[in-house]
Amino acid sequence: MKRFFLILIVLMSFGGLFAIGQKETAPAPAMAQEPAAAPAREPVTVHIMAPSGTPALAMSGFAASDKEIFPGYTHEIEVVKAADLVASKMIKGEADIAVIPSNLASVLYSKGVDIKVAGIVIWGNLYLVSADSDATWEDMKGQEIYMLGRGLTPDIVLRHLMTKNGLDPETDMTLHYVGASSELAPSFITGKSRFSIMPEPMLTVVKSKKPDTNVMIDLQKEWSALYGTQMGYPQVTLVVSGALARDHGDYVQAFLKEFAASVAWMGENPGEAGAMGATLMPELPAPVLTKSLPGCNMIYTPIGEARKSLEDYYGVLLDFNANTIGGALPGDDFYLE
Repeated sequence: MKRFFLILIVLMSFGGLFAIGQKETAPAPAMAQEPAAAPAREPVTVHIMAPSGTPALAMSGFAASDKEIFPGYTHEIEVVKAADLVASKMIKGEADIAVIPSNLASVLYSKGVDIKVAGIVIWGNLYLVSADSDATWEDMKGQEIYMLGRGLTPDIVLRHLMTKNGLDPETDMTLHYVGASSELAPSFITGKSRFSIMPEPMLTVVKSKKPDTNVMIDLQKEWSALYGTQMGYPQVTLVVSGALARDHGDYVQAFLKEFAASVAWMGENPGEAGAMGATLMPELPAPVLTKSLPGCNMIYTPIGEARKSLEDYYGVLLDFNANTIGGALPGDDFYLE
């Protein structure tokens, strides 16, 4: 478990001046008291978390920034191995802000966790790849496609897109599920699998080992064509605890502004962003992270602009398996105003 502490300057605020009134019988000069200092307040530490992978990579620009966010606040960034570890911290009230899969945010809300979704961070990172020069959905008939996680969100996204393109995932092709990413890449590199669903940054690693790897179908573009989103499906969200949003609203707004700027900075400075990402995730080399950034589709979009896209996505997941979003669509109080 890695911790990165970016310490901000703590400023104190002071009270105003108080004036003494005048007597009615004779004018007298006003007597001013010394300024009264506001009671000293302990600095607030905001705990920010993300699971390793693209969610943690999305934090790289923010982690690299040394700007002051808001007076009197410090923050602590923690990257953990899996999203369920972040969920555990959110449930216990030990995480204030997190970058997590969108469906997990809804699941937490369904469990009564006081959580607000502030925006979309990643708009999908899934690609159907092959060593072939070209392919269409129709070409997938009769083929075997290797992928991760039966019933998980990548599986649901693929099946939904296949259905929308006139294919039956159960009869028109074979979906072969592997147990871990450590199996998916070697199967493709050695030629055991002809077609695979690859996420970034795994795809960049595979391309470095197998240069003839080609993206046959960009699942994000296919989703965007169906639902009119910016780049794809709203895969990863930025969430804040309800307590933080209510009690520290000014800080939250300052954070969101800085976070949005940091994500934009990453797109303009992929080399620096990749290097910072490698310090958060030492298991992934900086060059890999740098090359994978364009395919990660990181565009921070405030929930006010992205709510419909997220609700469309939740609707697809709900129809396939309600448990993937906690049983029902979140209520209005799930969305940060």
